[in-house]
Amino acid sequence: MKSFACAAVVLCGVVPVALAAPQLARTAITDTEALAEIAPTPPVLNPDQADLPGRYSGDASLGLLSTSGNTDTRSANGKLQLSYVGGPWTHEGKAAAVSAQQDNLTTDERYSLGYKLSRDFDAHNYVFLTLDYDNDRFAGIAERTTEALGYGRRLLTLPAHSLDAEVGVGATQIKLAEPAGRESSAVALLNAKYVWEISATSKFSQGLKVERSRTTTYINPVSELKLTVAGNLFASLGYELRFNSEVPDGTRKTDTLTSVNLGYGFGEKK
Repeated sequence: MKSFACAAVVLCGVVPVALAAPQLARTAITDTEALAEIAPTPPVLNPDQADLPGRYSGDASLGLLSTSGNTDTRSANGKLQLSYVGGPWTHEGKAAAVSAQQDNLTTDERYSLGYKLSRDFDAHNYVFLTLDYDNDRFAGIAERTTEALGYGRRLLTLPAHSLDAEVGVGATQIKLAEPAGRESSAVALLNAKYVWEISATSKFSQGLKVERSRTTTYINPVSELKLTVAGNLFASLGYELRFNSEVPDGTRKTDTLTSVNLGYGFGEKK
């Protein structure tokens, strides 16, 4: 009799639990799904590039001019640009050189090097680090080195048009041609770049760099029209202006460079 009573008690406890088990399971699943919907998912900094392998691209161009007769002149200019995109990170490097001679005397000689590291937060916003070096034997400011950190935003991202704007702060070191000496100061930076894909074989770009330091304002707009000749081979027309607000006496504040180059593009297009 006691065994029968114990069994009855056990059954009275187990049966309701067994009957309620499916409902409890459904409730647990529902709660789990609700928590999954509420819980934030890790953000993807750049959805378009997160799952893509690294991509590189670049181009190299060269322009030559030579005249002889009453006056012998020779000039050459070259440019090299490299870019590597890996996830949200972008590395960009550039180098440029200009040389000119007249009657075996050097009349122009300048070199430029630059590196930029940027990291995307999303499709429109990013931060960047830039390092730039310019050397110009015949300018009022013979050398300029600038290091800056800043924030950039892609203001325009249409299929044929793009516009980026950047602001930053950093430091600049300059070497004066006359009188010889070096100066260092903080610098505020403003950059902008507009690109117009005119057609499948032509592209126009307009860049602008403005640096404001304690001693001088430096303005450097660069315009370029690039035309595809065949395959990766292209021709480019360029115009560059360099303006320094403060230069030694007897030195012009503005230098310009007009170039016609033939170049070759390589790697994957952005």
